[in-house]
Amino acid sequence: MKRVHARSANQAWNSPPQSGGEGHRRRYVPKTTMIRAKAIDHICLWVRSLSASQKYYERVFGVACRPRGGDPRTLIVESQNVHFFISENEGDDRSIAKQHLSLQVESLAEVTEHLTKLGITEYTLGEVRFFAHRNYKWCEWRDPDGVRLECIEVT
Repeated sequence: MKRVHARSANQAWNSPPQSGGEGHRRRYVPKTTMIRAKAIDHICLWVRSLSASQKYYERVFGVACRPRGGDPRTLIVESQNVHFFISENEGDDRSIAKQHLSLQVESLAEVTEHLTKLGITEYTLGEVRFFAHRNYKWCEWRDPDGVRLECIEVT
């Protein structure tokens, strides 16, 4: 079966390896067009208990949580600047613990002060300096389900 691929003037083909043979296919690579993301808009975190997570996220982040229409196992979590979803999942705890939510803040000092006032004292501080753009200081901790939460201050 012969494959036919359409190309426009803006598109090119990568050169295949010189060795040839089975498994060496050309792959389409656009020259000028790509998705240029400005920011991540939202995510959905899996949690074990919607009610426990709702209380935690409202208390820690001062956000409003409300049911997502048509899905009783998902809540919309939002403030004026951020929105995401939490969804009850009876899945593997390891999958839940691998999740990571990072939020940009103005002051990490205010974050650590707030966490301490709430009795959250197990957090880690660090700094990232390996990006070409937007390096940052960070504060990281875990929610009751083990989801890794992080606040960053751009340096």
